[in-house]
Amino acid sequence: MVASFVNGSRSRRPAFTLVELLVVIAIIGVLIALLLPAVQSAREAARRMQCVNNLKQVGLAVHGYHDVTKHLPPMRIYDHQQTWSSLILPFMEEAAAADLWDNERGCFYDQTYEARTATIPSFYCPSVGHESTIVEHIPHDTGHGHSRGGDNGRGYAGSISDYRNVSGSSCPVTFRRPGQTQDEGFTDGNYAGWSGSYVDGAMPQARNIRYRGGSAIGNRSVVSFKALTSFSKIIDGTSKTLLAGEVSKRLAEGVQVFNGDSLPGIAIGETRDFCQQLCLEANDDPKNGPLGGLGFGAGHPGVAVFAMCDGSVHVLSRSTDLKVMDRAATRAGEDIYDFDGTAPSCHTP
Repeated sequence: MVASFVNGSRSRRPAFTLVELLVVIAIIGVLIALLLPAVQSAREAARRMQCVNNLKQVGLAVHGYHDVTKHLPPMRIYDHQQTWSSLILPFMEEAAAADLWDNERGCFYDQTYEARTATIPSFYCPSVGHESTIVEHIPHDTGHGHSRGGDNGRGYAGSISDYRNVSGSSCPVTFRRPGQTQDEGFTDGNYAGWSGSYVDGAMPQARNIRYRGGSAIGNRSVVSFKALTSFSKIIDGTSKTLLAGEVSKRLAEGVQVFNGDSLPGIAIGETRDFCQQLCLEANDDPKNGPLGGLGFGAGHPGVAVFAMCDGSVHVLSRSTDLKVMDRAATRAGEDIYDFDGTAPSCHTP
């Protein structure tokens, strides 16, 4: 019995003390704290790469559309009708969604619920995260009998997108240049449409001002209202001209991607209220943050993703000079710029 007890006592191993256990737990906690940012950074890098791929698909689809039609898609065919985003669907392997659209009926509000709410995976940035990809829209009096009604007596439902075309710069320019025509995206008028801007706060005095973009008035944008621009007219170079980009969460969730009555494109530049800074930080309040969140970006910390007219995709710093962005948003500004540099104001005499 004594020998057995002695042998048994010799086989026992000392246990961890409470202090040692706490030290081990603390070490594990420190390791997790060190590794977590790296894991989050890796996940964000993967999401950003998916966003880049999405805009790459958009750019290639625009090229496919151009190859067939010999011109770029207009920002929208007409008020309340389909947009450039719906026109490029057949070139994104989304023919099934494109076939839902009834071209004979034309108007967005006359389309079926399935056509208006078609979900296109490549239209969503994974870094944003939407509770719903459907938004209701109550149209203004369109002149087509669609000022009331909708789905079940509510607004008309439609799908959203995190991407919009760059509809030009907000910089004012002079009257029509020799040889410019309306087909090139130039029209005379006294307001600046979706992407217009007050001039020194006095819209009535804007009758002699022309803008480098916009949906109703534009003379040097790539994709604008009813304009049939071709790549040959992008004299600044397709690799130097912006085509489309990711927009803020608030803008994406507030408008419908296939609705020509719902902001299908936006301008960028130093004169635009929502472009005074390139975009919101990713974690800013989309409703109450700086400038209300109506601009490009907001999906990724520190950067914004844009597709260029040559099909490439650039990840631009949020500190990019907005005067440089002004020049990159036009197709025929004949300006020399670098995204890492600066540029003179477009309002400099």
